[in-house]
Amino acid sequence: MSIGIGGVIMEYLLFIIFLMVGIFLGIVLTWKLNISKSSHEEEISEEEIVESLSELKTYIVPEQKKASKEYDLLEIALEHDVSDITIVNEEGLPIASTLADSEELAAKYSGIYQYIKNSTNRDITKISIRDKNGYTYILSISKDGIPLYLIVTAKIEITSLSERTLLNRIMPLLDKYLGQNSEDNLKI
Repeated sequence: MSIGIGGVIMEYLLFIIFLMVGIFLGIVLTWKLNISKSSHEEEISEEEIVESLSELKTYIVPEQKKASKEYDLLEIALEHDVSDITIVNEEGLPIASTLADSEELAAKYSGIYQYIKNSTNRDITKISIRDKNGYTYILSISKDGIPLYLIVTAKIEITSLSERTLLNRIMPLLDKYLGQNSEDNLKI
């Protein structure tokens, strides 16, 4: 059986059409797979960031304190070479912290601050405590008239400039933790 020239041309045309359809479908499937892969990577990325920051914190602070999921505070702590950051209300209850279990620390240091303030009858804005493990700073801050304490622990002494930079990074986050959307009113 011989196929005429018209049949051969028809076979080549069909081959070329099927080849082009195959290439087109391959490109579309590859594109779809890349889109679904990138969206999956975006979902994982925040979890990976928290895990990475927590792991990095264990290298800086070897005392295996359990880190919280507040990756924004963890990031600030790592940027400023501090071990932990805890924001506490006047009653000693933690509002936000780099530690998962910050209740005891929050109550202890807010109690120390209030005791010293009441015994001296002065308006104290900062208390520095130095011990064998490093430094603990208790700063009295205010956000929209709400009195708060910022408790920072560090292996090294924090300079006034570093303290101010740290406060400038933390104050905007307080809206998130306090559930308010107002302008920053930094008062130290």
